[in-house]
Amino acid sequence: MKKDGYVFFSIPAYNNWNVYIDGEKADKLTNANITFMAAAVGEGEHDILLKHEVRYEKEALAVSIAGLVLVIALDIIHIAVRRRKEQ
Repeated sequence: MKKDGYVFFSIPAYNNWNVYIDGEKADKLTNANITFMAAAVGEGEHDILLKHEVRYEKEALAVSIAGLVLVIALDIIHIAVRRRKEQ
C-alpha cells in the first residue's frame, strides 16, 4: 500500500469470515459497498489472509455423527424386522 487505506474483498460479509493482517486478526468492515467486506490496512507491504472459521465446528460434527448412528441403527432395526417377517 502506498498509503493508509482499505482493502476491499468482493465476497459477502458473512460472520464466519475473518481477516488477518500480518498474522493478527484485524477489524473488518461488513458494510463495504453495501454487503461486502473491507479491512483497514496501513502503509507498506502486508500479508493478508482471509479465513473462513466455523464457530460451532465440534457441535456440528457431534450432530452429524449422531445422525449417522441413528440412520445405521434404524437400518439394522429394519433389517431385523424384515427377517422376522420372512421366518
